[in-house]
This record gives sequence, structure tokens and C-alpha cells, in this order.
Amino acid sequence: MADVLTRANPRLEYEYDFGDGWEHTVVLEEILEAAPGKKYPRCIAGERSAPPDDCGGPGGYESLLETLADPGDPDHKSSHVWASSQKGKRGKFDPEASDEQQVKFANPAPRLKRLLAYLASQR
Repeated sequence: MADVLTRANPRLEYEYDFGDGWEHTVVLEEILEAAPGKKYPRCIAGERSAPPDDCGGPGGYESLLETLADPGDPDHKSSHVWASSQKGKRGKFDPEASDEQQVKFANPAPRLKRLLAYLASQR
């Protein structure tokens, strides 16, 4: 992360799950001293729960949230069951929940290597 986000370049935009339109902006807010015994990179705060997989992108997720918030919606109960079943969540899906301890950082090198190999094969 230190090679990508810097004081001179504090903003990163990327699209996750191409085709569904999940656009993300990561902003470097502060550079802190490394704490002894901590693993980096790490998430120290967040907002809201991750959307369930395959919920239809931002528009589908917005629609799901409306359904979950409306007990009178005919799909309310089944939507709760479906959303709660995603990613092994236990209990009721809570879109407002956020747990920075659950954020995982993957090594992007293997994916980048596969992407570069694919692009090279397309030439």
C-alpha cells in the first residue's frame, strides 16, 4: 500500500467485480507509525457491512436495502434469509454492521501476474 498511496498521490480508485459497477475510492488520510506486533496493512475503521455477493451491483444492493427495511414488502423475509445465507453469515444480515477485524488484505501479485499473462496472450 505504501507504494501506491502516498502524500503526493493520496487517492486510489478501482472497480471491483467488473460488470456490476462496484466503484471504490480509497483515500490516504494519515500515515501512522507502525505499532509493534501488528500486521500490516490493516483496517482500523469502516462503515457498514459488505454487500452480499451477486446482489446486482449498487442498484441491486440499494433495492435489497429498501426491501430489508420494509417489513411490509412481500420479499422482506426471503430477502433476509438470502442475505443472511451469504458468505457464511450467522444470524440476520445487518447492513449497518462493520467489523474491521474481518477485513482481509490479499496479495495482489498472483492476480496481477495472471492478468498480465492474459493480456500478453491476447496480442
